[in-house]
Amino acid sequence: MTTRTWFMTGTTGQVGRELLRRVLERTEDKVIGLVRGGDEEKVAKRKDRLLKDLFGFEYPKEYAERYETVRGDLMEDKLGLDDETWSRIARECSRITHPGASVDFGAKYEDAYRHNVMGTTHMLELATEMQAQGGIDRFAMVSTCYVGGDLDEFRPEDLYAGQNFRNAYEKTKAESEQLCRDAMDRLPIMTFRLSTVVGDSRTGKTATFNVIYWPLRIYSKGWYPWFIGRMEAYSDVVPVNYVADALLHIYEQESAIGQTFHLAAGPDHCTTNGHVIEMASKFFEQPIPEVVDPDNLTDEKKQEIWDALGVTQRTIITQGMVYLPYFTKNPMFITANTEAALEGTGIECPDVSDYFSVLFEYAARTDWGRHKD
Repeated sequence: MTTRTWFMTGTTGQVGRELLRRVLERTEDKVIGLVRGGDEEKVAKRKDRLLKDLFGFEYPKEYAERYETVRGDLMEDKLGLDDETWSRIARECSRITHPGASVDFGAKYEDAYRHNVMGTTHMLELATEMQAQGGIDRFAMVSTCYVGGDLDEFRPEDLYAGQNFRNAYEKTKAESEQLCRDAMDRLPIMTFRLSTVVGDSRTGKTATFNVIYWPLRIYSKGWYPWFIGRMEAYSDVVPVNYVADALLHIYEQESAIGQTFHLAAGPDHCTTNGHVIEMASKFFEQPIPEVVDPDNLTDEKKQEIWDALGVTQRTIITQGMVYLPYFTKNPMFITANTEAALEGTGIECPDVSDYFSVLFEYAARTDWGRHKD
């Protein structure tokens, strides 16, 4: 078996860790992961915690040997690496996966730009150096389907299609994609756009409780008897195991180079806010909330809602308002080329109804991530 070396960003994130798990379990390849940390000791501790979380307290020693961490930062020149480490990585690595990014929906543009656009710029510089020092056969840019902004429909080949971006995250991820498209004539780049990634459809396990988990959490506790959004709006969610399996399968296809793929539920498996709320209502034994259309959210209604909330509730609601656009309108993400690339593999996005109770059970069991499973 040929042994390759991958360079990965975001290995401590929800998707990156699942990519790392699969490479270590299914191949004999090596992985060099870029990890932020105040010093080498802190980076080593993050590596140990990650491997224990992925493989158990007594994780195989060979996984630790094949997964090397280097301390660095996407925002810094040469990723914050010294010249020797930068050159060594360029010589040794032939593959890149780049899910590392800022996913702060409330970030200021300048901060999101440094993380996402400058981070991608530095990764492209590394890819160019790899090409010069021995060759690069794959570069996976991991983006978001939500670069489609407020469009009705968004296709993989689209990028700037007249949409309005709803936050700096969407805008800077689109700018990052453009950088990659501009480099496709000289580097073997493929782009994977993800919709809302939730936990594993088999176990419910998730590394983060963001976006769709936020309203579900407060709803499950009966803290917020309103839903501000539209029940008929698309809610496109994908389990992380599907995302990782699909991405790595497509990644190996030569024909995928230069293409963009939506790892999304798409037309066949997408659901709606209303359906998610119905499932949550049944599982958590809570009444269906009062629906408030954002267009009808008058000052009087805002005050009525605010006055009815306690201090803790107000804090949580304020933090979660950055997600409001995603409960109001989303595009339908077209997934035809993804499905064609996965045909015959058995890798398919499951229907929400088939696994959402598993997600709910995991969230309840861990108190929304406060306790280890």
